[in-house]
Amino acid sequence: MTPDAQKKLLAALNDGAGLTDEFIYRMDWEDYRSFPGPFPRRSFTVEEAQETTRRPEFVLGEIPDDRELENRLAVCSRSGASPNTRAPSASW
Repeated sequence: MTPDAQKKLLAALNDGAGLTDEFIYRMDWEDYRSFPGPFPRRSFTVEEAQETTRRPEFVLGEIPDDRELENRLAVCSRSGASPNTRAPSASW
């Protein structure tokens, strides 16, 4: 951490100088990376995933009968999708 960054941090801690909203201290990335911490830092990787979910298409107050539920499950199982993912659209 550079001496200038140390002075800014100490001024923020002691006098509140340079704080945003009276408690947020902003630091340059390089100063942050070189800031001594109580625990060792380590890198990690993040993998992005996308999930699609579908809400049941019930009319309010309507409870689907057993046959309707079986049809919905059959469409999901034929498509390889789980019941919580959108099945392919079908034209009736």
